[in-house]
Amino acid sequence: MYYDVAVLGAGPGGYVSAIRAAQLGAKTAIIEKNKIGGTCLNVGCIPTKALMKNVEILHYIDAGKKRGIKIDGALSLDYSKAVKAKDKAVKQLVSGVEGLLASNGIDVYSGEGRADGKGAIEVTDADGKKETVEYGKLIIATGSSPKMPPIEGAHLEGVVTSEELLSVTEVPERLVIVGAGVIGCEFATVFSAYGSRITMVEMLEEPVAMMDQDISQYMGGILEQEGVDLKLGCQVKGIEKTDGGLKVKVSGSGGDEEIEGDMVLISIGRAPNTAGLEALELKTERGFVTVNDKLETSAAGVYAIGDVTGKRQLAHVASEMGVVAAENAMGENKTMDLSIIPSCIYTIPEVGSVGLSEREASEQGYDVAVGRFPLVACGKAVATGDTDGIFKIISDRKTRKILGAHLIGKSATELVAEAAAYMKMGGTVDDIVDTIHAHPTIAEAVAEAARDIDNKTIHMPKK
Repeated sequence: MYYDVAVLGAGPGGYVSAIRAAQLGAKTAIIEKNKIGGTCLNVGCIPTKALMKNVEILHYIDAGKKRGIKIDGALSLDYSKAVKAKDKAVKQLVSGVEGLLASNGIDVYSGEGRADGKGAIEVTDADGKKETVEYGKLIIATGSSPKMPPIEGAHLEGVVTSEELLSVTEVPERLVIVGAGVIGCEFATVFSAYGSRITMVEMLEEPVAMMDQDISQYMGGILEQEGVDLKLGCQVKGIEKTDGGLKVKVSGSGGDEEIEGDMVLISIGRAPNTAGLEALELKTERGFVTVNDKLETSAAGVYAIGDVTGKRQLAHVASEMGVVAAENAMGENKTMDLSIIPSCIYTIPEVGSVGLSEREASEQGYDVAVGRFPLVACGKAVATGDTDGIFKIISDRKTRKILGAHLIGKSATELVAEAAAYMKMGGTVDDIVDTIHAHPTIAEAVAEAARDIDNKTIHMPKK
């Protein structure tokens, strides 16, 4: 069967690109070897947020005790029901995406796709049946998979990635997390709330080290408050099976030690899925498919989007890349702008970040001006008891342009969109300050952080 556009992979980049291509009049097919929705819907963003909702409820139950809300009897936690609620949410959203594909007249092929390098994809389904999808243009949206370190014992039973951990129905008593990045911190938050004793081993000196330093340091304090034992600046040398579970061998500046655990989560990043693309002879860098700003690969008529490109491994980036690739495949002339990309961490408190960190701005030669505002001084946060956190705005002192925003606290993942919008429009610190923010809201802290750049916050003592 011939299609104007074939999309390989049905994650948040793939299904969006297929829908956009169909909207533009293309006869479109999408090929997926696992489940519609890809990692994000099935074993990533959505399921972890569903589990995090239970943690948020537990957080407010505990906070309620200080506000006169009493629960008679013991609090009972059934993690298996949390998993069922997660599975229900995933099923609903996957079904919704399937409906969207059908409503746009997109043909779905279930199976593993392999490019022949001559304008066709051979699709092999679970029963071994083969079909051929011919295409005019191809959009590669094959995504990524959890990376496993080359250490002894990494493939032992009980050593899992985030994908396997999401299927666990019983909470491990002791969980060792290798890697203190976004995924590691989110799982530490979930399982510590359910009573796991968490040890996190991170090779770098800070958790979520890709974030602004103030955010990284604050996150470290939050994890320690949750009872997480942080082993920073440490490297895992090996994992062994023991009678009582697993033993992780760790080396750091303080010497060597062994950490006991019932399960070990490997969370050190993700590797591109490029199997089946060999015949295309695509140019790659560090294993990721190389693309230009139009998302064209080195092969004519072939585009690549999302994690497989190694640009920014975020679902919303993949989706936007999908739109750009589909429009270019249909004859438009769009470029992908990756300069303003918000990112989020769903811990308690949560994190929203966009643009340059303070360190990055300084390294790039800006005359940096920084404003900070702690949520403990925000009226809405005090009223609701959500005072953990600090909002930070980075700007250029000369032009007053907003270079970045880094928020840790209540509603940070929602409010980061405000900062991103200002940045997209070339906004300045004064634009934020001159925008009336409703009271009482957490959003007021964004404006106050902007005012702090000039030492003019209303609700903090003058420096």
